[in-house]
Amino acid sequence: MTSFIGTSMPRGYAGEITRGAFDYTTEAKENDKTTPVSEAGVFVSLTATGTATVATGADAVYGVSLRDYRQIGPDGKPWPADRLVAILRRGYVAVQAEGTPTIGAPVYLGENGIATATQASGAEAIPGCTFMGAKDSDGLAEIAFNI
Repeated sequence: MTSFIGTSMPRGYAGEITRGAFDYTTEAKENDKTTPVSEAGVFVSLTATGTATVATGADAVYGVSLRDYRQIGPDGKPWPADRLVAILRRGYVAVQAEGTPTIGAPVYLGENGIATATQASGAEAIPGCTFMGAKDSDGLAEIAFNI
């Protein structure tokens, strides 16, 4: 018999909802044409016109971009480029994480909207966001957002 105590299952993909088949809140926003959201599992903020863009400040975080299920174009990028962005506003999601996250630890906003467990100089924690454990072998960690 094989024992798996002390290990965790892979989390799947960045931007994938990890818990609660019906217990999360998402919204769709138009992707900003100047600074578009191009990755899943990154923190998103809204521009003055209400379009989605990659977050640059912890207090401006609106949600987390979710995994997109679209067709891939001949250039290898999701198609069409002008699209809506699905944003998690409340729930649990897998994100690419930097540093060494631990359960209950605050999530800081890193470069390009990436979650990080390491507080950079002057960085503030993202309000309402905590890590739910360590990273898996793919570098993904689960976070709770606005729970």
